[in-house]
Amino acid sequence: MRTFEELVEEGKAVPTAGWDFSWLAGRASEQRPSWRYARLLAERMAKASAGLDIQTGGGELLASIPVAPPVLAATESWPPNVAIARHTSATFEATVVQVDDAADLPSRRIRSTWWSAATPR
Repeated sequence: MRTFEELVEEGKAVPTAGWDFSWLAGRASEQRPSWRYARLLAERMAKASAGLDIQTGGGELLASIPVAPPVLAATESWPPNVAIARHTSATFEATVVQVDDAADLPSRRIRSTWWSAATPR
């Protein structure tokens, strides 16, 4: 059995770009919510005229939607993830912009739909 220190060193050596946690397979477990966020996102994106993913990480969730809206954009603050997200979302021709965590978004250019209006009742 490996020591705690050896496990920490192994974890430090794993690339942290994007949100690919596949190296945790068999090492960690989690309970996913029953409401399946990715499914809800895919349903709404298929009907939307535009979409914005704030703090997209590596864009993996966006890449999982089967039908993207005509206008799709994402923001990400961590430089290594920006490049990954641009590559991941290239299929949809999404725009990925590097935005500092503390920056204000250009709200005058973004049309919002309140989540309560988009959530089925």
